[in-house]
Amino acid sequence: MSVLAVRLDKSLALIQLFFVVVIIYCALGLFPAQAQDFDPSLIEALKKSGSDRVADEPTSPLDQSRQIDRRIGAEDADETEEEIAAKRERREAELRRVSLLEEDYEARSGVSLRQFGYDVFLKQEYEDVRLATGAVNRNYILGIDDELIVTFTGAKTGSQTVYIDREGKIYLDGLSPVMAAGKNFNALEQELKDKVEDAFIGSDVHLSLASVRNIAVYVFGEVLRPGQQYVASLSGVFEVLSAVGGVRKEGSLRNIKVIRNGKTHTIDLYAFLLGGKDQDLSLRDGDRVVVPPIGATIAVTGGVKRPGIFELPAESGVLETAEALALSGGTIRPRGYTYLLNTMAPNGHQEVKSLQGVSIVGDGDIISVSLSQNTRSGRVTLGGSVRAGGVRSLDQVQTVLDLVEGTENLAQSTYLPFAVIETTNPNTLIRELKPFNLEDVLRGKRNILLKSDDRVFILNRKDVDFLSSDLVRKVLMGGRAPQYDEGAGEERCEALHRLNKIVQDSAIDRFPTALRSVFIAQTRLSNRFESYVKSSSQMSGDNVCPEVFQKLPELLVFALEHVVTIDGSVRKAGVYPVSGRTSVAGLLSIAGGVAENADLTNMEVLMTDDSLQIGDYRRERINGLQTNLEQVTVSLGGGLRVNTRFTQQERGTVLLSGEVKYPGVYTIRRGEKMSEILARAGGLTEQAYAYGAVFTRERVKKTQHEEMRRSQAHIRSALLSAMTKKDASQDLIEGAEKLLATLTAVEVMGRVVIEADPEKLAVNTALDTVLEPGDVLHIPKRPGYVIALGDVLSPGAFQHKPEKTVTDYIEEVGGLTSFADEDRVYIVYPNGVAKPVNISSWGFSGDVSLPPGTTIVVPTDVSPYDTLLLVKEISTVFSQLAVSAASIAVISR
Repeated sequence: MSVLAVRLDKSLALIQLFFVVVIIYCALGLFPAQAQDFDPSLIEALKKSGSDRVADEPTSPLDQSRQIDRRIGAEDADETEEEIAAKRERREAELRRVSLLEEDYEARSGVSLRQFGYDVFLKQEYEDVRLATGAVNRNYILGIDDELIVTFTGAKTGSQTVYIDREGKIYLDGLSPVMAAGKNFNALEQELKDKVEDAFIGSDVHLSLASVRNIAVYVFGEVLRPGQQYVASLSGVFEVLSAVGGVRKEGSLRNIKVIRNGKTHTIDLYAFLLGGKDQDLSLRDGDRVVVPPIGATIAVTGGVKRPGIFELPAESGVLETAEALALSGGTIRPRGYTYLLNTMAPNGHQEVKSLQGVSIVGDGDIISVSLSQNTRSGRVTLGGSVRAGGVRSLDQVQTVLDLVEGTENLAQSTYLPFAVIETTNPNTLIRELKPFNLEDVLRGKRNILLKSDDRVFILNRKDVDFLSSDLVRKVLMGGRAPQYDEGAGEERCEALHRLNKIVQDSAIDRFPTALRSVFIAQTRLSNRFESYVKSSSQMSGDNVCPEVFQKLPELLVFALEHVVTIDGSVRKAGVYPVSGRTSVAGLLSIAGGVAENADLTNMEVLMTDDSLQIGDYRRERINGLQTNLEQVTVSLGGGLRVNTRFTQQERGTVLLSGEVKYPGVYTIRRGEKMSEILARAGGLTEQAYAYGAVFTRERVKKTQHEEMRRSQAHIRSALLSAMTKKDASQDLIEGAEKLLATLTAVEVMGRVVIEADPEKLAVNTALDTVLEPGDVLHIPKRPGYVIALGDVLSPGAFQHKPEKTVTDYIEEVGGLTSFADEDRVYIVYPNGVAKPVNISSWGFSGDVSLPPGTTIVVPTDVSPYDTLLLVKEISTVFSQLAVSAASIAVISR
């Protein structure tokens, strides 16, 4: 007890004693008459002193001890996060545990079943939260430790927060103590209104509940943590069961007992779980909650919304069949089910019988609900290149024309010669594809009756282009289908994988028409297709798997078996699926028409007919200008080739630059020669240096590039071999790396040594080069210098003097470096011809002429890199490097 409380109690005692003495003195007449009148201000001060004490401190010493106990209890009730998590894990493990009852039902029914209702405690977290709002049931029975808010209005205003002390009383300003414990909320509020009306004229009072008391409840039986449990006084049975971790699967949810003052109340939590009449009972201090073992059960499995194991009512132990199905939420579909009952005979033998005619189910019964039939009829589907696809009723659309609804419903770029119907074969009941010509249907030449569950797919041009894509060609030629990263959201192209499986498991001869569609070099394919094994996100254009093949994967294989080829001088060559015989005019329309250079008088048609053996073809040449192309038809596997009109004009051009009078791009005819193109260009200028003409050809450039690549590979291999055979120093390794870097950077030009002097060409016609498309001829100005490069001290260009020799020029650049190979010095003449020279003092030949524009090349000594292995390759590469450098030098000047 605090010191303040002791002092207040002593003051109260003295005041009470004072009043007693005054009364006695008045009764005995000991006070004088004038002394019998008390000062009213003294009485008001005494009243105020009393009211202030009520507002500031609890009147009862018991209330003071109660507050101390509450603080201590709150501190003791705190749990760490680890302790809370451990409780949660224990509860989750217990409730997820497969019980013996669940194991038995699973063994009997063949499906996994769980007991209904127990998982409701899985995520429940009970906390002793004090009521923070004044809203409360008006019939709530108040008790010790409830906290009330009393609000005065009218003449007296203000509010007080008071607790019901252990004597069951509350103390309010200006009022005598009021007994509150045991009364319901409404009765106490009315009593306070009466007291305030008498004590304070024109005043009213309102009562609300600030927080509720904790009560002690005892929980026994099949719960996770049985024993005493403190919960809020407003708690019901469900809250207290949550507080102890929930009901174990061996416990009953429908026969929970609440024992109070010798009386037993039965709680059925199924009403709470299923949304029926709430039977939850508000608990009181000292109540006992007992969870007995689970009672009789049944199981419902199959086509119901909530399969599981259900407890039967405790009082009857049986259920009507309709009520049992209602526990499972009812059937998924409204009708079309068969109901079977697995019941136990008296001897324990299981019997399975129809549920029809059975009105009551009991302990251990299993109701199995299965579809009596799962068929569907009366619907057809339209998909692919349409504006409005989807499901239609067969009652409304009975033909393909009805389903398509005319050309207005077709999307742009719809492909008309080939569409498919997926239907059911009436004899084998296997789903199969049937092709048809959509154009014939739209024109009224043919219509097709639909059957239930038919699906019609219409293709567009992109779908058809996919048949000629590199991805499909690769798979047809034995390659693998691309891989997809499904974890990254990439969608696998099932159609390509099915095609790949057919090709790998059988033979690629199954698709000969598709393979011959477009000529592709095998080496070119092997290089290009390395990039196509990447994921679908890196594909673009025709290499993306079209949606129609995703929805109907078998359509890709089917379409490739129904193709014809269209090649030659047409706007879009490739393979095109058709449903049957197609006219040549139709094929030309499919391919976008003929190109401008097409020769319609020389067309080749590849035909197959009944007179030929399977796999044989017959070729016919037709004159398209004299033949009705509508009458000439091509069947599946056939083809059409439109030849290009022969012309003397080459397809490409040549480029003339430099010292010609009319430089520029020129078209050429077949067999046109150098002298002719120079004459067309007006001949050479006065400053032209024909001997230094640089003539390049694309075909030669490709050959040189390939040879350079092979030489680089040989040098790399030889360098590695040399370094493993001998002790390789750091300088040797660095030198090898620099050499390889130099070789990698070499760019060949494809230069060809030719004669470009018109006078010499007129004398010797054998030197007159025949031109090809893509040729480039550059006539430089006459240079006045000689270039020296390679392993010399100061590479550069020096003024040409006829009397100078190779040695003279080398001396002008400072001489050779220590790495130079003086035995392999060579010169490159302005026309591109290379010639070795000997600059040693005892073997020098002075008859080597050096015309203007000559390049002197001093190579590196490669003996440190194992001469026997590398000389040939390095000499070849550096010769090409020198020729290219000389050519560039000529062109740049």
